[in-house]
Amino acid sequence: MDVGFLLQDPDVILASSESVIQAERISMLWLLPQYVLVTAGEVLFSITSLSFSFTQAPASMKAVLQALFLLTTAFGDLIDVVVMSAVPRGAFGGQAGEFLFFAALMFADMLALAALAVRYRYVDYTGGGEIVGSEVEEKQD
Repeated sequence: MDVGFLLQDPDVILASSESVIQAERISMLWLLPQYVLVTAGEVLFSITSLSFSFTQAPASMKAVLQALFLLTTAFGDLIDVVVMSAVPRGAFGGQAGEFLFFAALMFADMLALAALAVRYRYVDYTGGGEIVGSEVEEKQD
């Protein structure tokens, strides 16, 4: 055995012991619809959330609500990091199981927010702070 072979770069030794497989030729344009969909979702969610919080908050609280909106985004990213670092690799049975797990978390969040929305009383701070909806009818009686 040649001593020069042992002093070679370990990557070269590893590459020489494995066979080379041809790379797949997939266009990067397949990522474009995914980015468009995620971007559209983020835009629609951000506009709706900030519009709702700005119409439902007194003038002195608008900046605080924007900060809380950004904080919830950061908290969601933190949940992702904590879950992915706490769960052993392969516990979800692959990437599809991981996606289904996070979809279930989003569904639970949707149910919690729907329960809160049913009991929410809309207040219009843009037009003088009057209560809009069923409570207006109750006050007129």
